[in-house]
Amino acid sequence: MGRKLTDDKQGEILRTGITQFAKLGYDRANINIIAKKAGISVGVLYKYYGSKEEFFLSCVRKSLEALQAVLDPVRSAGEHPEELAEHLVRAAADFARDNREEMLLYHRITNWEKGEETRRLAREIEEESSRVYVRLMTDLARRGMLRQRVRPEYMAMFFDNLLMMLQFTGSLTYYDERWRIYCGEPDREELIRQMTSLMAGFFRESGPDAEQGE
Repeated sequence: MGRKLTDDKQGEILRTGITQFAKLGYDRANINIIAKKAGISVGVLYKYYGSKEEFFLSCVRKSLEALQAVLDPVRSAGEHPEELAEHLVRAAADFARDNREEMLLYHRITNWEKGEETRRLAREIEEESSRVYVRLMTDLARRGMLRQRVRPEYMAMFFDNLLMMLQFTGSLTYYDERWRIYCGEPDREELIRQMTSLMAGFFRESGPDAEQGE
């Protein structure tokens, strides 16, 4: 029986898979090439992961672990909404800048049309963070900091959607070019400031135009 792979080696295998799936997509990525680049046999890879699809899903989970950690709003739940928005926007922008392959893989799985398997993957990836964001928005509503005519679950989805698009803008070539078309030469700090201002504005209810409760 072969020796058990170390955690470091398993991490290297997943890292190699993330790189190949991000670059080529699920269908074009070749397990033989991945195994060779990782310095193992195809048999060893299948021993640990069973199938190409199982390995792909393991790579997806691994690639999103760090993203979910840095975007955990629980750590900022007590902050004023504008501070919360700035914290999450900067964390999202930093992650996108430093982890382009993870963002490319995330973008690929949003276009991975495999029927119920895609739905299951979306639930696995998104359900926990969605619960956290909905709880956060519900808490802000109770504190009088959320627009009263927007349901917390919808505000949570819109908030997260904007963070996702911010990350694509900061890491993927197509979205980078859109940024240039709309705004001229990219300015990362200006992007963060403008997105923070936009997202923080969703929560304000002061001034003559403030929405009134029903």
